[in-house]
Amino acid sequence: MEEKILEKAMELFMREGFKIVTMDEIASSLGISKKTIYQYYSNKNKLVEKSAQCIADSIIEDIDIIYAEEKNPIEQLLLVRNKISRLFTDEKTAGVQQLKKYYPEIHSKLKGNQRCKIELCAQQNLQRGIEQGLFRPDIDIWFVLKLHQNAMSYLIEDDEIYKGSTSFNEYQDKYMDYHIRAIGTQKGINLLQELKQQFYEN
Repeated sequence: MEEKILEKAMELFMREGFKIVTMDEIASSLGISKKTIYQYYSNKNKLVEKSAQCIADSIIEDIDIIYAEEKNPIEQLLLVRNKISRLFTDEKTAGVQQLKKYYPEIHSKLKGNQRCKIELCAQQNLQRGIEQGLFRPDIDIWFVLKLHQNAMSYLIEDDEIYKGSTSFNEYQDKYMDYHIRAIGTQKGINLLQELKQQFYEN
C-alpha cells in the first residue's frame, strides 16, 4: 500500500503541484481513507519529501544512463533535452515551482544532491566535446557547467518566464541552440544543425 500511495502522490504532485494537492485528494484517488496514508506518512511534509526525492532520483538515474551511452557529446545533450521535455511539460513545471516556493528546505536539499550527482557526468561531456573537436578548447569547463546548470534550473523552476505564449519545449530549444553555439566549434554547430530536426521533433 505504501508504494501505491507514493506512486499516486508523485503523479498528482507533478501534475497539479505540491502545494495544491491535499492528503484528502490523494486518499480519494486511491479509494482509501486519509488515516491509511497517515499510517505510512505522519504528515504531508513527509510525503512531499519522499515523493520529491523519488522523482529526483529517477531523473538523475535517467540522465546518468544517457551520459554513460557511447553517443557524441552534442547528441547526449539533446537526449537529455528530450528527457526533460517529457518529464516537464508546461503543466508539470508547476509542481517544481510550487516545491521551490512552499517547501524551500526540501527543494534546496534535493537540488544540492542533484548537482553533486550529475556534475561529474556533465563535466565529462564537456571534456569529451573538446577532445572530439565539437566544443572550443578555450572554454572554462567549470564556468560553463555552472551556467548550464543554472539555466536549466531557471527554465524548470521560474514561472515568470512563462507569462507569454512560448512553451517550455520552445524555450528549451532556444536555450539548447544558444548553449551549443556559445561553446561549439564550427564542427559542433554543423552537427547540431544535422541533429536538430531529429531531436526537436520529439
